Amino acid sequence: MRNILALMIVVLLGVAASGQGGVKGTQLERQNAAIEQEQERQEQSIRVTFIPAAGSVLKPKQQFKVGEGVNLLVTMTNTGTEHVSVATTSQYFEHRLHLTKDGQAQPYSKKANDHLQVEGDSPSIGVRVIETDLPPDQPTIVTVIHLSDWYAPLAPGKYELTMQHRLTKKWLPQGSDTVKFEIVP
Repeated sequence: MRNILALMIVVLLGVAASGQGGVKGTQLERQNAAIEQEQERQEQSIRVTFIPAAGSVLKPKQQFKVGEGVNLLVTMTNTGTEHVSVATTSQYFEHRLHLTKDGQAQPYSKKANDHLQVEGDSPSIGVRVIETDLPPDQPTIVTVIHLSDWYAPLAPGKYELTMQHRLTKKWLPQGSDTVKFEIVP
């Protein structure tokens, strides 16, 4: 992201220095394409994983009691050789969770569906943006997702969860690994 911002600043300074009031369409299109290519290259180097966790200290675990909050620690690992900066905004814009219980797909809650209708293609105006630096080969926790924000209370059973993630309007090409956990009485 810093590289993209630096590239955008250089482009703007070049326009200002040239004394032109605007940039010809083809020049602007090439510059935008270069920015998008750099952003896509950086996004390709990010691996997203998540771990089920519980409690205020977010202890990783695989078995939860009915009514116990199930959280997901979302980590990103930069597999490239340069530092990458990512901006996180709304969980409903950036993630798509896919939860099954005993093999049956679980529907999103009304709350999640309402948020997805508003933020499905772009984050809400006024949403906070958190910038996180991802050094090479260091898993970094970027957010915590509470499954109660997405689903109705979970009944006893065996669950599998996968997630898609995006940093911009494009979904990252790889989905997440599947994690399994169980809810017991």
